[in-house]
Amino acid sequence: MPNQTTRNINFYAALCYRLFLILFIYTLCRLGFYAFNYHLFNIDSIGKFSYILFGGIKFDVSALLYINSLFLILQLLPFKFRYNETYQSICKWLFIVTNTIGIVTNFIDFVYYPFTLKRTTADFASQFGHEHNIFKLIINFLVDYWYLLILLILTVWIFIKLYDYFKIKKPKYYVWPNYALNSIIFIVGLALMVVGMRGGCGTAPDQLQWVMLANLLIVQAKLAWF
Repeated sequence: MPNQTTRNINFYAALCYRLFLILFIYTLCRLGFYAFNYHLFNIDSIGKFSYILFGGIKFDVSALLYINSLFLILQLLPFKFRYNETYQSICKWLFIVTNTIGIVTNFIDFVYYPFTLKRTTADFASQFGHEHNIFKLIINFLVDYWYLLILLILTVWIFIKLYDYFKIKKPKYYVWPNYALNSIIFIVGLALMVVGMRGGCGTAPDQLQWVMLANLLIVQAKLAWF
């Protein structure tokens, strides 16, 4: 009897679904950010809010392509082994771990932003690196904002559950036409990734962006290995 809680769909449909899933979660996080900090922004109309939200989604697309660069490359590789369950399990947890880190930073921004008036970046840890009572600060933070911790756990739990809502349908055969077509999709997919990371066709990536991408790939490769 087929599993009623999951559905088998095309490989690329499943990939698109998972990307839209995390983009939707990021959009919800952005709405939560504004809900917590609405008093700090001069948003006096739905039109202005919609404009800012759309700009945020554009930024999120670029950020998510960076964060999930290794996952996307692994998924787009035009070889039969990508249908292997162990391979897909590694990709799944790489996707979940890296994006959970992104979700956590979004939740930190809910309460961190009013004190610094800037979003959480890589220098967040260094700002507290010289604190001798950092553990106590973390405990106090969790006590004061216990409801955010519960909401974060619930969000990540739903994220993991929805990731597996659709299962990848394995092809009965994988012959040279499959390799040829998937190789073309691989090349086009990489090109679209670069365009998305750049934020569109009108700008070119600078040296810093390439360095950031290289560092992210190294970190994600280590996560996948362990």
